[in-house]
Amino acid sequence: MNSTAGPVEPRGAVERQHQYWRIRNARTHALQALLPAGRAWHIAPGHPGGAYSDIGTGPVAIGRHLPTLLTRDVDDRRQEIYRGGCLGCAWEGRELGGRGWREGVNQAVEDAHDHAFPGWRSLPMLDLRTVASPPRAERLWRSIAANYPSGWADAGAPLLCTRPGADALHLPPSARYPRYRLFIKKPPHHGTTTTTRAEPDRLF
Repeated sequence: MNSTAGPVEPRGAVERQHQYWRIRNARTHALQALLPAGRAWHIAPGHPGGAYSDIGTGPVAIGRHLPTLLTRDVDDRRQEIYRGGCLGCAWEGRELGGRGWREGVNQAVEDAHDHAFPGWRSLPMLDLRTVASPPRAERLWRSIAANYPSGWADAGAPLLCTRPGADALHLPPSARYPRYRLFIKKPPHHGTTTTTRAEPDRLF
């Protein structure tokens, strides 16, 4: 009996990323032939756990749920599909992509936040249309974080911002912004956190 089954892929963002780097850094073409690196699920560059590794290892699992974004190529044209992932466990979200890739990315990121921070959609929102620059004021952040569930701000819960455009992509954490910035359609006025153009010097 001739079997053409490929290698069994691991589950979970951390284990998938280890597998991805084993394929990328393989010393022979055998592993690449079985499963090209781009076809393996891996953490999207720029998202938590997706840093470049030239030693063939991925991130270390952490002791709490933390959202990230998984992706892989589905054809030779590098069309990608996406799913939410977690750096604290083996949870993985539904596969998304196809026609509106931006929508697929955002939905996958939101799925990961549903897993890590259930109820995040009720967090206070920053209205970007009322500020002169990005939300960088320590005072403003403290006022927003005070309304988060206990421990969420320190655990990396997202900052919700009004969507600057219909095709805005959610932004992953960075050195300057250590949490996802999720761009959401503005809700009714109540519960929205804002600042004004009179306070640009308070933005960090």
